[in-house]
Amino acid sequence: MNTSGPRDRSIESLISINGSSEAVWKALTDSEELTRWFPTAARVEPGAGGKIWFSWKGSYEGEATIEIWDSPRHLRTSYGDPSAPMTDEFTIETRGGTTTLRIVSSGFGHGASRDQQYECVRIGWLFEQAGLKYYLEHHRGTPRQVAWARCRTKLPALEVMQRLLGPGALGVHHPESLQLGESFTASPTSGGSWSGRVHSLVPGLQLVTTVSELNNALLRVEATCHCNNEEIEVWFWLSTYGLPAAGVENLESSWTQILQRTLA
Repeated sequence: MNTSGPRDRSIESLISINGSSEAVWKALTDSEELTRWFPTAARVEPGAGGKIWFSWKGSYEGEATIEIWDSPRHLRTSYGDPSAPMTDEFTIETRGGTTTLRIVSSGFGHGASRDQQYECVRIGWLFEQAGLKYYLEHHRGTPRQVAWARCRTKLPALEVMQRLLGPGALGVHHPESLQLGESFTASPTSGGSWSGRVHSLVPGLQLVTTVSELNNALLRVEATCHCNNEEIEVWFWLSTYGLPAAGVENLESSWTQILQRTLA
């Protein structure tokens, strides 16, 4: 991560994906493919000078301008204030059947609000890159349905995560022993038993894990982004593939109630 200048702070990620550069490019630039790992709705006007529009169930929306479109190797987009834009740059290289995707997000600047934005993007990309890799390697070509429950709270993030991982919500077995790449087991309040593997872990802020019992869904539990000086927004986000729509809707409803009850 680069933090040396007033506007040159950046977040850099390298992801190894078992797949072709064409598959990775399509996941980044095709509207239908984007909805299978990133937003819940998207529109793409391809080519340099084109646009990519994103929406997360209408709660968050944004549009990025395409600055570089070099299929299937190099994509760069910008968004925000044109006089001080944010940029996302994607570089794709394939060797021996494995594709390496380099993502660089930059243009954060400094100051309290920019610091919060920087941290939100940094934590957010940990999930999004895990979601991209997981989709392409395990669910490629399968439409996604999302159960997304969220609420706001004045509780500290560390306490929020302790409550969410505790017996009143996720019921994670031995949460103090969670490790990146290791197994995950839980007895959630919503019912049943969940197990999988940890794909991202930021203690006290974020947990990303698979859920084998839900057709290898990808779960994100997070308490990071400040809504204002007093509140943070808490997310329960479940990316599902091949599950009945009614079941996913029921999970969203159940977890909305669980969050409200757990964080009251």
